[in-house]
Amino acid sequence: GPKPFRSLDCWFEDRNFVGMIEEIWSKSTVFVLKEKLKRLKVKLKEWNKDIFGNAHNQISLIEQNINDLDKKEELMGLDEEEQTTRKKLQHQFWELAKMSESIARQKSRITWHQEGDRNTKYFHKVINWKRRKNSLSSIRVAEEWVQDPIQVKCEVNRFFREKFSKVQWQRPKLDGVTFQMITSQQDESLNTPFQESEVKCDLGV
Repeated sequence: GPKPFRSLDCWFEDRNFVGMIEEIWSKSTVFVLKEKLKRLKVKLKEWNKDIFGNAHNQISLIEQNINDLDKKEELMGLDEEEQTTRKKLQHQFWELAKMSESIARQKSRITWHQEGDRNTKYFHKVINWKRRKNSLSSIRVAEEWVQDPIQVKCEVNRFFREKFSKVQWQRPKLDGVTFQMITSQQDESLNTPFQESEVKCDLGV
């Protein structure tokens, strides 16, 4: 029979999805339901490719832009506009990452329902890929890449220690400086409760 058309869950999270469907449906001049659905399917495939088909490249590009801003912040700081840009990039990154994870999860479910235990090798590949994705195999230190696991661990530890350690500021000291003290009468005057008449006088009432 004909190949079934499957939608992705992440489509329904896109704010433009429903409006796009309504626009395609209303613009179609075909009256036969079967043909109308066929045209909608073609448009949906094109839309999916444009919006979701390039997610991994978009994530990599956004991640690089965020890293560039982080490096600049460490060297000279960021102005207000750059800080706003980084926040927007971080939001886009997590939205795309969530979408990509949703697609991968849905596709793995479909594969499981279709092939079950016969495709155990596929799921081992998925697990191994996720492990590699979450692992830190190398790190860049002063224009050089460090790959030795022990060195990587040490550099990560050193980076965060420096990042969150207390900055030693040169604070002025007041050793040997004497301040003029107030008299007991002045102290008593400062602690005397104010009167209603004084408040009215100050307010000009």
